[in-house]
Amino acid sequence: MRAFTGSTYLTAVLLNEILGQVKEILTPELGRTNLVSALMHERTLDRTAATLAVWELYERTGCLALALQAQLLNDPRPHVATLAAQLPQWIPAALNYMTDAARYMEIPGHGTLTPLTVTLTDTPVFWHRENLTPPPFSDIAWWWDQAAR
Repeated sequence: MRAFTGSTYLTAVLLNEILGQVKEILTPELGRTNLVSALMHERTLDRTAATLAVWELYERTGCLALALQAQLLNDPRPHVATLAAQLPQWIPAALNYMTDAARYMEIPGHGTLTPLTVTLTDTPVFWHRENLTPPPFSDIAWWWDQAAR
């Protein structure tokens, strides 16, 4: 259950990190730092490579959330099955919010961004959905072990 909820929420958080870097780029004076810029610094990557690394982690985490959801949908406890069915709705909801909310679209001193057009698909770009190899982050790698149970 912890791995499922963590991976579901982290998927939404990673989308925030990818889309939120626009504010960091346009308003560096505010001192915002997100995961993309942290990876740029830590791994000496350019912004494109760091964004792709975060996108891959997003896909890996999302694939894990879906695999864990499939396991929990048949849980004999009704509240667990209900949570499994409903919690992943946070992912498209977060994406919808981030591509339309003033918090993300209004950049101080730079006006308002044009809302993004986003198409959701269940086919990852960089990661195979069946590949549940954990990423090299020890704090969350154990989540992937839960999918084998």
